[in-house]
Amino acid sequence: MQMRSDSEIIVMIKALEDVIIPALDPANKLAVEQAHLVTMTLKVMQGQLPMQFRFDHDELTRLVGAAAKLKHVCAEDGEAAEALRHMNAAQAEAQSVLERSRVDPARLLVSIRALRSSISALVAVAGRNDASEAFSPAERVVLDISKEQLLRDRSLLILTGNEIDPAAVPAIGDLVASFE
Repeated sequence: MQMRSDSEIIVMIKALEDVIIPALDPANKLAVEQAHLVTMTLKVMQGQLPMQFRFDHDELTRLVGAAAKLKHVCAEDGEAAEALRHMNAAQAEAQSVLERSRVDPARLLVSIRALRSSISALVAVAGRNDASEAFSPAERVVLDISKEQLLRDRSLLILTGNEIDPAAVPAIGDLVASFE
């Protein structure tokens, strides 16, 4: 199963177009219409997904700017003091979020893939000769990170219903690092 939403959307569209829609009874116009609607919605999501972070980041940046302007416009309004205080706190938090979110998720994915590739190349070189002193420790590092990744993958996909004992798999929120 694919772990990335962009890949999952491609698989869903292909399944709908190649298998599900052709299998529908053409006389069931509502089912055919809804299947095409779902396909179109997935295609829209596929186009939006790469832009979603930048879209949200841009919106938050604009809202922080609007809050700064409102701070000056409403500064003298005594009745707005409490609302202004709440807005100032939200603006400060939003500014902090913006400062911590400078890296585009697409760039993060590029870094993940580059480091995975580099690690694979290094381990392949270390493993050319099983007698290599570095191979066994390198193998242990790869097995450890693979075990951690598999647990994260299983947790992320828990809602698919494929786990024999879902309660034995920790929640994904407990397994991934916090940004705070």
